[in-house]
Formats: sequence, structure tokens, C-alpha cells
Amino acid sequence: MKRGLYSAFAIGAATMMFGQVAEATNTTTYTVKNGDSLGLIAQKYDTSAKKLQKLNHLTSDRIYVSQKLKVPTSNTSSKKPASAKKTASSTSTYTVKSGDSLGLIAVKYNMSIAKLKKLNNLSSDFIYVSQKLKVTGKDVTSKNPAPSKKPAPTPAPPKKPASSTSTKTYSVASGDSLGLIAAKYNMTVASLKSLNNLKSDMIFVGQKLKVKGSTTTIPASKGDKDNSSTEKVSYSTQRILKIAEKYTGVPYVFGGSTPNGFDCSGYIYYVYKEAGLDLGGRKTAAGYASMARSVSSPKIGDLVFFEGTYAGMEGRISHVGIYLGNNKFISALSKGIGISDLKYWQDSFVRYGRF
Repeated sequence: MKRGLYSAFAIGAATMMFGQVAEATNTTTYTVKNGDSLGLIAQKYDTSAKKLQKLNHLTSDRIYVSQKLKVPTSNTSSKKPASAKKTASSTSTYTVKSGDSLGLIAVKYNMSIAKLKKLNNLSSDFIYVSQKLKVTGKDVTSKNPAPSKKPAPTPAPPKKPASSTSTKTYSVASGDSLGLIAAKYNMTVASLKSLNNLKSDMIFVGQKLKVKGSTTTIPASKGDKDNSSTEKVSYSTQRILKIAEKYTGVPYVFGGSTPNGFDCSGYIYYVYKEAGLDLGGRKTAAGYASMARSVSSPKIGDLVFFEGTYAGMEGRISHVGIYLGNNKFISALSKGIGISDLKYWQDSFVRYGRF
């Protein structure tokens, strides 16, 4: 009788030990560092914030420095072959053109801004025309180019408004760029630079620039002649992307809607306002979702909506970002304005939207 009892105990103990060993082989411990969030840690270990919450029995997404969290080990090991492949990819050189930004070049070559800066040892987002930048892989926007059997006919000159011959002076304001000013006055960046004898794209607040004609709004179907990307996006969309990328790194501030700090909806409001598009005042992420029509095939510049990204918002839209193409989007994160990969947000993804 006792022998049978001891055997049962031994089997039970072995079963418990085996379960613990099996769990230990699937998880490891991560110590929370300053600036971390559940989303960033989930991205690092190729999992989701919801799964991390469940694994650590968390009731919200709040974490603190030096906190010990269980994280999956199997996912991190599976990421190594992918990184090995990336290092094997070819590296080529790209020459910066007028109107370019790190964000546009990163999207063009399917890279993140951080990777592009690291590859070129850049300490800021500042680039200049004719600068040589290292890029990886091929231009993802140049697949299947249209055949050119014969030279395209010379387009007819556009009709000029009656006031286009007049020359005025414009005073550069905070947030301006040559592209924005040229679009405002229905000019190209090249003609604006020529009119003002500018040798570079650098301008400063308070600078007086000569402009022609009256202010105008460029329809979405017209393109910027200085646009170096072959993505089929409107010039107004390119303006939104340039402005959105300009604020990369601005810290997260709940309720913030200025370059001193943004939350997700405040960031959308400010970017579109600076681009000249009136959204009827600031709204929440859910408010913008109610304004934007749903689309199944996103284009660069569309909005991306997510639900339940923090405690108390389960089943409700709680986050919004701007789609950059190639499964990437930019938004106000806990670490500040930055670019994310949609595959790490699939558990929270709701839909794409377009104004």
C-alpha cells in the first residue's frame, strides 16, 4: 500500500517538474528598461502586447523600470535567420534629390528611418541635395516599369491663371519648406529656387521669398515635378508624409497636439492642419475613424486604426497612425513619434481609412 502511494507521489512530482521545464524552455525573463513599453517589448520578441499581458497576468499595459517580465524565447530565436538574411542583402547608393526626406527614402527602399540613419552614421534627420546615402536592396517602387517604346509627346503647357505673372513676396513661417511654399503658389521647387537664386533647399523663418501668382490648392491628381519617388501618390499626400516624418522623435504627451508633445489623435490633427487640410477641429482616434471611409487596399497617406491598445478600450478604436506603404505606419507611440510594422499590431488592427 505504502509502495503504491510513494509511486503515485513520484509520478506526480515528475509530471510537475516536466511541466515546469517545458514552460522554462518556452519563456525567459526580461528586465524592463527606461523608455520601454509593452508594445516595444512585444515587437522585440515577435509577439503582441496582449500575449505579454496574458503571459504575465497583467490587467493593464502599465509597466515599470526593473520589472521582470516573462517573454517567449521561441519567437526570438526564429527571428535570427531573418536578420542573417538581411545582412546578406546588397547595399547600393542613393543620391538625394530635391524634395526628398529620410522617411520617403526609407519607404522607397523598404527600410526604417532608424536603419537608414544607422547605415549612414547620421545623428539627425537632416539631408541635403546630391548627398550620397547607402541603402539596402532594390527600389521597391520601381518594379515592372512601364515600357517606353517611343518618347512621350511633349505635354501642352498648363493654363496660367491671370495673376500668375505678378510677383509677390512671401515671409517664411515655422514649419515651411520649399515644397510647401511652391505648392501654395502653384510653382515647382525648381522655379521657386531659380526666382530667389537659391543654391540649396535650406530656408529660415522670417526669410523673404519671391513668389508668383496667388495661393492655390493643388488637386490630388497632380504630381510634384521634384518628387523622386515613383509611388503613385498625390503631391498633397507627399506633403503630409514629409510633415509627418519631420516630427519623428517628438515625445508622447497625453492630450498633446503641438511639436512639444503629441498623442496619437493630436499628431494626426497637427500634421493635417500644417499640410493645409481642415479636419474640422481636433478629434479622438474614434472620431477620425467615423470621418474616414473604410478601404481594403491602403495607399500611402491613408490612416490606420487600432482598438484596445490600452486598458479600458477593449473593442473600441483607441489608436491611429498614417500608412507609409510596405506594411509600415507612423504614429505617436509611448517612446515618441516613430515608425512601426503592422505585423506586430495585427491583434489590435481594425481597418484602413481615407478622407
